[in-house]
Amino acid sequence: MLATLSFIVLIVPLVFSVFTDESFETIKLVVWLVFFGTALLMWVRRKLSVSNADSGNTKAKVRMPRVLGYLFGFLVLFAFFSALLAPDKWYSFFGFYYRFTNSFIFLLLWALSFVLFCDVLDQSKLNFLLKIFVIDALIVAIKAILESQGLTLYQGVTFTPILRNSPSLLGNSNFSSMFMASLIPFVVLFWSETKSFWFKIFYALVLFVVLSALAILTSRGALLALACGIIAAVVLLFFSWRKFKQSLIKILAATTVATVFILTSIGLSRPDFFVPLMPNNIAFRLQVWQQSLVGVGQHPLFGVGLGNFAIFHERLPRPADMGVFDDSHNLWIFLAVSGGLPLALLFMGLIVWAFKRGFDYWRRSGSFQVLAILCSLTIFIVAAGFNPIPIPCFLFLAVLLGGTFAITSNPSDRIKLGSLVGSLAGICAIIFIIWGAILLLGETTLHLGKEDYLSGDFTSAQRLLSFSSKINPSDQLSLVYLIYSQEKNGAGLPKILPEIQRLKSLHPQISTTYIMAADEYFQLFNRSKDPIYLQQSIAEMSQALIIDPTYAERYGQRGLYYFFKQDYDSAMADFEKSLSLKPTLLPSLILEARIFQLRQDRPHLLDVLERAYVAYPDDPRVRIFRYVAKHSPNVRDVPLNLYSQVQ
Repeated sequence: MLATLSFIVLIVPLVFSVFTDESFETIKLVVWLVFFGTALLMWVRRKLSVSNADSGNTKAKVRMPRVLGYLFGFLVLFAFFSALLAPDKWYSFFGFYYRFTNSFIFLLLWALSFVLFCDVLDQSKLNFLLKIFVIDALIVAIKAILESQGLTLYQGVTFTPILRNSPSLLGNSNFSSMFMASLIPFVVLFWSETKSFWFKIFYALVLFVVLSALAILTSRGALLALACGIIAAVVLLFFSWRKFKQSLIKILAATTVATVFILTSIGLSRPDFFVPLMPNNIAFRLQVWQQSLVGVGQHPLFGVGLGNFAIFHERLPRPADMGVFDDSHNLWIFLAVSGGLPLALLFMGLIVWAFKRGFDYWRRSGSFQVLAILCSLTIFIVAAGFNPIPIPCFLFLAVLLGGTFAITSNPSDRIKLGSLVGSLAGICAIIFIIWGAILLLGETTLHLGKEDYLSGDFTSAQRLLSFSSKINPSDQLSLVYLIYSQEKNGAGLPKILPEIQRLKSLHPQISTTYIMAADEYFQLFNRSKDPIYLQQSIAEMSQALIIDPTYAERYGQRGLYYFFKQDYDSAMADFEKSLSLKPTLLPSLILEARIFQLRQDRPHLLDVLERAYVAYPDDPRVRIFRYVAKHSPNVRDVPLNLYSQVQ
C-alpha cells in the first residue's frame, strides 16, 4: 500500500509533466491544490455538520493551541496585505512562473494544510505519511544515481556533463538533496523500530542509496544540514540519559556511515567543470543576501511584495554576469524581503513553537519519533538557509509541524471553528480546486500548442494557445506563442497588435515583458518591412534596459535592431556597451566587425576578429572570418553578412 501511494504521489505526476510546459513544480502544485482542496472541503463540511447537529455546542473545535491559531491568522493576514500592496499583483497572488511558492495562494494553501494536519493526524497516521515520504526519497535517490551515469527518464534530455550534478525528480540537485537529507532521521527511526528482519534490510538499503545520492549530488547546504541534524540528535539525547545509553551504538553507527559517505564520495563525484563555478556561485549568493537585507530595511512591514523579488532585484546594481535572482536562496531572508519582517517572524514562529513543543515532549516521554522530527526540522532549517524551497519540501514541513502538534497535544489545545471561518475555509478549498484545474488545463494546452507551433501546424497552435491564454490570463508564455502563431498564419495587424498590448499589460513592472514585446515587433518588421515596427522594437528594448541596465545581451539585441535600421553609429554604441559588460559576447563582436566591413575599415575589422578568435579559437565561423579578412584583398569578401542575417 505504501509503495502504491508513493507511486501515486510522486510518479504519476511525472506522466502529466510530459504533457505540460513546465515539468517540475507545476504538476506538483496542481496535485496539492486539487487533492487538498477536496480534502479541506470535506473536512469543513464534516466539522460544520457535526456542530449543527450538536445542540449543546454550536461551534465545532479544531485541535490547535490558541497561540498557534493567532500565529496562523496573522501569517495569512500579513501575506494578504503584502500581496495586495505588491507592484505586480498577478505575481503576488498567484506566483512568479515557475516560482509558485512565493505567492499568497500558496502560503494560504500551506497554512491551511498545516491546520488540517494538526487536527487529523495522530501517531500512526503520521508514521504512515512519513513512510510514504521515505519511499519517495528512495525514488528521488535512485533517479539521481541513474542520472549521474547519464541515464534519464525525461523525454528529450540527452546526457551532458552537467547531468553529473543531476536534478533528479525535484528539478534541481539542491532541491533533491534537501528533500532526501530531511528524510534520513526517519529512515534511521524506522530501521531501529521495525521488528522484521527484512524491513531492517530494506531501510538499511534505503539509507545506503540516499546517502550515495547525497554524495553524488554534492549539495553543500544539504550536507551541512545533515551534519547539523546529527549534532542535534546527539545534543537532544543528552537530555534523556537513559535513551542516550540505549542509542549510543546506533548513533555511532549512523554517524560513522554518514561521515564516511560524505567525506569519501564528495571529492570523487563532483565534476571537474563544476568546481570553477563555485566561487562565483558563493559570491553571488552572498551578494543577493546582502541586497535582500537592504530590501528588508527599505520595506520592513510588507516587503517588496510576494512574488515580486525578481522585479526588486533587476533594479539593483550588480555584476553583468550575475543575472536576475527570483529568490534570495535563503528562505528566512526571502520571506522577510518579499513578504515583510512580520511575515518571516510569524512563519519562523510556527517552527520555533513546534520545536519547543517537541522538545518538551521528548524530555518527558523520550519518544524517538519526536526526536526524529526535531532532527528533521533542524536539517530543514539549516538547508533552507542556502536554497530556494521546492513544493515537496514545503509539503513535508507542513506534515512535520502538524504532526508535532498532533502527537504532543493535550485536551485543552482546542479552538472553536465558527460558521463564518468554516465557510471562508470552504471558499478557499473551492478556489484551490479551481486554480489547480486552471493550471493543469492551461499548462497542458500551452504545451500542445507549442508542439504544434514548432511542428508547423500554426492553425492548431493558434486555437490551443488562444484557449490557454484565456483560461489562465496571467500566462505570458501562451500569449507569446499565440502571437507567433498568428504571425505565421498571416493574421492581420488589427488582430496582432492588441495581443501585443495585452502581453505588455500583464506584467509591466518586469523587463522580460518588454523583451518579449520587442521580439514580437521585430517579427512584424521582418514580415512587413515597415520601419515603424523596427522603431517600436527599439523602444521596447530601451524600456527593458531602463529597468535593468546590466544585461550585455540586451544592448547587443538593441544594436541589432539599429543595425537593421542602418543607424550604424547607434548600433556601434550598443555593441561597445555590451562588450564593456561582457567582452567575449560573440554576436556583438561579429556584428561590430560587420559594421567595420561596411565602412571598409580593415584595421578595425581585423582587430575585432582577432578578439573574437582569442575568445573562440575553435569556432569554425570565427576562423573562416579571420582567415578571409587577413588574406583577401577585398574586405567585402568576408562572409559576415550571412551571420548578421541569421542574427
